Amino acid sequence: MDKRKWLFVGSRLGGGGAEMHLVRILNELIKSVDIDLALTRGNGGYESLLSKNINKFYLTKNINSSLLSLIYSFYPLKSYFKHNYQLVISIMDLPNILVLLAAPKKIKKVIICQVSPIKQYKSNGVLGKYILKLIKRYYPHSDLIISLSEGVKNELVNDFGINGNKIVVIPNAGFSSADLNSFDRNIEKSTDDDIFRFIACGRLTKQKGFDLLLEAYAKLQNKNTTLTILGEGEDREELEALALKLNISDKVFFLGFVKEPSFYFNNSDAFVLSSRWEGFGNVIIEAMLCELPVISFNCPHGPSEIIDSGKNGILVPSEDINSLSAQMDTLIFDKHLRMQIAKEGYQRALEFSSAKIAELYKENIIKCVE
Repeated sequence: MDKRKWLFVGSRLGGGGAEMHLVRILNELIKSVDIDLALTRGNGGYESLLSKNINKFYLTKNINSSLLSLIYSFYPLKSYFKHNYQLVISIMDLPNILVLLAAPKKIKKVIICQVSPIKQYKSNGVLGKYILKLIKRYYPHSDLIISLSEGVKNELVNDFGINGNKIVVIPNAGFSSADLNSFDRNIEKSTDDDIFRFIACGRLTKQKGFDLLLEAYAKLQNKNTTLTILGEGEDREELEALALKLNISDKVFFLGFVKEPSFYFNNSDAFVLSSRWEGFGNVIIEAMLCELPVISFNCPHGPSEIIDSGKNGILVPSEDINSLSAQMDTLIFDKHLRMQIAKEGYQRALEFSSAKIAELYKENIIKCVE
């Protein structure tokens, strides 16, 4: 193992794509790098998936608020920099800002940008506007920025004036070698009826556009279908009420947070991503690994960097409910198209292994340090 000591900083390892991405790359990097992981709070659903060789600690205790835990993490984090860390690497905007404020100048600072800042914060009131100001002020003080997509990089350059030379684009890790055992594309479905099963996955928030998906689903010509939505969030009651209003509540199933969604993917016929915006769209890769045909809004940013529409998936105009519904119907009726894009999608997904992505991280971080 190299004599490097890297400190990673993140929030709670909850149920999001960024958190799963972090777990996957850490489990690869620990094979050659000495890693400490500082979390602003504990009890995240993905913590059990971390390698036991990673030294994990919490910066706060007994604080349920993500914002308060971040604020109270400042001084504990500052004290940890007394240890002999070669560099610090943070993920997500608020932990990134925390690190840029707390880390001494002598330590190299690498930040990982996982979302579209403009889309994420512009309509989020006074707090969102303040976060945007902090990003513009402090992100330029980082030594390296890892953006998960070209779209997010362009946003950082064009809207925040950050020097593009310090930004490298590395996509998220879509799966680990261990995941391939659960993403079994040859699994036999547990049902043999004629019902066509759509599936979607993500936090139940405005960003993920499940309200748009419900509207599109209600317009389907083929009614012999179901829609399963995996994920939890503050919009659950509102979405359940919308399903009732659209008279589809008997066919739509909200199953809450699922740590390993592959079982449900393997027992579905097509995956739909209805997000208003993304940073990348990890779940697209996970669906492709199960050889599910994928339909996605061509939202900013990420889906168009994964999907070659008509070849390994289908892209429809962002937030266009009628187009989404029409393409969902097309997949139901066109078995040949389903099989084609599922096969090509699987091959595309193999390009996003955690081993490959972690190696890109390591190469670029080492260049930054040297």
